[in-house]
This record gives sequence, C-alpha cells and structure tokens, in this order.
Amino acid sequence: MTNTIHRPEQSETEPRPLRRAIARSPVDVSVIVTRGDGSRIAGRLTDVSLHGCNIQTTAASLRLGVFIAIALDIERPVQAIVRWTRGDSAGVEFLRPIPADLRLWHALIDSPWCA
Repeated sequence: MTNTIHRPEQSETEPRPLRRAIARSPVDVSVIVTRGDGSRIAGRLTDVSLHGCNIQTTAASLRLGVFIAIALDIERPVQAIVRWTRGDSAGVEFLRPIPADLRLWHALIDSPWCA
C-alpha cells in the first residue's frame, strides 16, 4: 500500500514560508561548548530562543548532527544538537525547551539585545 503526499503548488513569485516558528533574540554572549568527546571550545552566542540558538566558533569544531552542551556562566549546560553549519556559524536545536529555572538563558531570550 502506497500513500501519496499531496503538496500544494507554490508559484515562484510567492515567498517560501519561514521554517522557524519562534523568532530568536539577537545576543552577543560568550559560551563554552562541550562536545560529545568531552572537549570544550569557546564560542559566541549570536541569537537565541527557547528552542535553539546560533553559535559562532571554528567550523571544524562543530559538525552536523553532533550532540553538544552549551554553558552560560555558572548555570548548568543546555543539551543541543547541531542542525547546520556555515563557515564559523552553527545553528543548534535544544533537545528540550529552556527550563524556567535557567534564569540567565531566559534573561537573554527576553532582552532585545545583550552586549
């Protein structure tokens, strides 16, 4: 039995819908990224939402599909997976939305800009 998926046709003049349902807040904050092998690298958080963020770091250090932990200051790290990399930038998706008790993360998400 074969199921057919019907997709509505989209004209070339129509803009494609945005894939991200929740806007990210722009930020500029230092983070420590721990890779699956336990090694740590420094990075910069450039945007963030409850569900993901963008990290600037050396491209070779983060690869598509790798699980990482991202730490801000003294709060416990947030677990994530690398969804894409381009140059020195990586887009990551958190494995769970940021918990309410991680106040520094929520302060970043709620602020219009953090320098």
